[in-house]
Amino acid sequence: GIEVAVDVAREAALPMDAQTALLRIAQGALANVAQHARAGRVGIRLDASDDAVRLRVADDGYGFDPRGAAVGASGTDSFGLRAMRERVDQLGGRLDLVSAPGAGTIITVTLPVGAP
Repeated sequence: GIEVAVDVAREAALPMDAQTALLRIAQGALANVAQHARAGRVGIRLDASDDAVRLRVADDGYGFDPRGAAVGASGTDSFGLRAMRERVDQLGGRLDLVSAPGAGTIITVTLPVGAP
């Protein structure tokens, strides 16, 4: 199994669409960890400031080259990254992905508080 650590540093009041987007992004990231990363641990952190809320999902798995993962061989998004980015873009946010083969993966989503 995969050890999961969850940390909610500070909560924020968010519109339902932002809550739903963060939930779906977290689900997608965790599904990727379970299906692709071969990780032993994953950390999920939710934090808010006065102007933004941040979701960070980090694993200690195999990692990958993000440049080659945006579109799979079949022309479809092989890691669900496109769906995550679309959700973030719709809410005026930002998605940052850091990964390298052998180095795990970190996905950080930042949404403005009061996103449309």
